[in-house]
Amino acid sequence: MDNVWKSFHRVDGQPTSKATCNFCKSSVSSRVARLRKHMEVCKSVPGSKSVPDVAPAPDMRVGSFAQRKVSSFVDVITRDQKRTMDYEVGRYIYSTNLPFSHVEHPRFQAFLSKLRPGYKPPTRQTIGSTILDDIYQDVVTKTQESLLRKQVTLMQDGWKARTQDAVISHCLTTGEKAYFLNAVSAGENEKTAEYCVKLLQDAIQLAEDRYNVEVIAVVTDNCNSMRKMRRLLVEEKPDILTYGCHPHLLNLVGKRLTPECLQEKVEKVHKYFRNHDTAAALLKKKNGTRPIMASSIRWNSWIRCFESYLKNQTKFLEVSRMDESRMANEDEIIDILNDRSLYRDVENTIGYLKPIQLALDSVS
Repeated sequence: MDNVWKSFHRVDGQPTSKATCNFCKSSVSSRVARLRKHMEVCKSVPGSKSVPDVAPAPDMRVGSFAQRKVSSFVDVITRDQKRTMDYEVGRYIYSTNLPFSHVEHPRFQAFLSKLRPGYKPPTRQTIGSTILDDIYQDVVTKTQESLLRKQVTLMQDGWKARTQDAVISHCLTTGEKAYFLNAVSAGENEKTAEYCVKLLQDAIQLAEDRYNVEVIAVVTDNCNSMRKMRRLLVEEKPDILTYGCHPHLLNLVGKRLTPECLQEKVEKVHKYFRNHDTAAALLKKKNGTRPIMASSIRWNSWIRCFESYLKNQTKFLEVSRMDESRMANEDEIIDILNDRSLYRDVENTIGYLKPIQLALDSVS
């Protein structure tokens, strides 16, 4: 039944088919075309003269059909829309550290096609050139606005990339937020105090020229070459405050107070239960947790390693008794697990490392 009948009801007992308007109570022929015509002129319809929820009746006269363009059936994306979408794809790639080739993966392209059939993502070459340059410049502009005429601290740190190339990086901080400044490959240069102070001076000049800031302090780590570098910098720029990295100092204190003999024994147990499939599976069956391995570059990782050992120690013993045949040649591991003094020593070590851990977590 046509939707127009929502506004009418049939009249019973009439010699011809009639319908009564629900608004003005007029009697109208029950033909749908007449009903529609009445609704167009009925003055009693509240708020509107059109039929509610009813599409206009097509004009059936010859030559009056409204033709829809083919483009109305196609997902058309304007140049500005594509540019905006390309840049969002670029930001997604950069922020997640994905390879640029990700944009050409068939499943990624199929996903985008389901969202917008008319959109074709940029190529890996565009992601790595034009879009990257433009977004970098956009980040620089926003950083300039955030740092304009502020006093900042410059931080310098170095590490080795996966290719074993030495990299020295500089960041700026306002005390509330940190901003990346640059990273320099040392190449064949040795990371001496003289070389690092030159990079530091270049970074100070770059920060002042690019972001219009005032560098009032410099922070580095606490190795001998960095301490010498800070002395050399003060000679050149006596107004700049220089100091070592407090988290690094706390980490060195924690490292000095951690007995190497405990580290060695706990590490052997954890490596065994991590590297032997059967022992690892039995530990999991006993509701033990995966042993945490410490790392010299992860601060506070030794205290977490010791806590993991204490939590699992009874589970380790139970597994060793369940798997005696496999551990028959692991006398050293068995002796460590049965050493009650080791358990107490680990507990005591955690006790005096805990304040250092809390202090380190609060300043990192």
